[in-house]
Amino acid sequence: MGADTTPEYHFLDFHLSQDQQALYYKNKKQSINTKAYYLLLELVENQGEILSKDHLINTVWHGQVVTDAALAKQILRVRKIIHDSDLDNPIIETHRGVGYRFTAPVTIKNKQANAHFFKTGLFVSLLLLVMAFIFIWPTKTVTTIEQAVAADDVNVVILSNAETPSQLDMGTLSYLVSELDQVTSINAFYPQINWATQNKPQELAIDLTSKGQLDYAVLVNFSDWGDRYEAALTLRNEDTVLSTTVLEST
Repeated sequence: MGADTTPEYHFLDFHLSQDQQALYYKNKKQSINTKAYYLLLELVENQGEILSKDHLINTVWHGQVVTDAALAKQILRVRKIIHDSDLDNPIIETHRGVGYRFTAPVTIKNKQANAHFFKTGLFVSLLLLVMAFIFIWPTKTVTTIEQAVAADDVNVVILSNAETPSQLDMGTLSYLVSELDQVTSINAFYPQINWATQNKPQELAIDLTSKGQLDYAVLVNFSDWGDRYEAALTLRNEDTVLSTTVLEST
C-alpha cells in the first residue's frame, strides 16, 4: 500500500495544512484559533458551494448551541486573517438569511503524511514527557519490595489528580501505565481498589512515595473542553514537586 497522504488546500497566497492544523501565508505560519481554522477549512473544502449557517454551526461547533452572531463573529475573524477586505469581490460571500460561500480558486495538493503528527497526540506527549522526567532524576534505593514493585526498575505510580476521577481519567491512567510498562526499566502502575484512601491526590502521592518502594508519582488532571483537551501533569516524590506542566491538544 502507498504512503498515507493528507490534502493541503492552496488559495491565493495561503495554504491550509491539515496534518499540522495550521494556516500559512506565503509559507509563514499565521495565528488562527481552532474554531476559525475549522470554519475556514470547511468553507475551502466546499469551495463554490453556499453553506448554510446551520451546516457550519453543526460542523464546526459539533452540535453545541451557538447563535448566528457567534458564527458571524468567526466569519469576520477569518476574513481579517485572509485579508478579505474587497467588498466588491469578497473571498467569503455572505448570502443573507442563508449562509456563506468561499469564492477564491482552490488547489488541492496531496502531501505525504508525517507520521510524527499521527503519533504525538496528547497521550503520547504525556508519555514522552513522563519518561523524560523519570530518566532525569536518579532513583532511590529500594529496601522493601512488595509484590508489584521491582527492585531494579524505576517504580512509578500514575494517579488521577481529580477528587472524583471520571471514566476518562481512569482510562488515561490505564493507557499511560500500559505504555510505560513497555519500557523495560520502568515499572508503572495505578492504584488498585485495595489502595482506597481518604487522602487527597497530592497526599496520596506523598504517602505512596514515602514508603521507600515507589520512586515517583505522576498526577494527571485530564479535562475535556469540547474543542480541545488539556492535561495538567505533576511529577513528584515524597519530598518535592519536581516538575509541573500543562499540555493542550485539539
